[in-house]
Amino acid sequence: MQDVRYNQQNQVLQIQFSSGSVYQYTHVEPEIWESLQDTDSTGRFFHSQIKGYYSSQPVDDESLNANGSFNHQNKTT
Repeated sequence: MQDVRYNQQNQVLQIQFSSGSVYQYTHVEPEIWESLQDTDSTGRFFHSQIKGYYSSQPVDDESLNANGSFNHQNKTT
């Protein structure tokens, strides 16, 4: 992951992967965001706690921040 952002008001997690593709995951609880920030391995956490558990959709350049303000965490794994 290259970039991880979270919009607490809308509970949307936005992840930019190393490939450059960006996905938004909806209805992600603030506790998941907090745990993601604290983990030693964001990739492992993503696969065990997010992927397959939350609805996701790819995001194009025009709508990257369409869901409002995001908290930012630049963490590479």
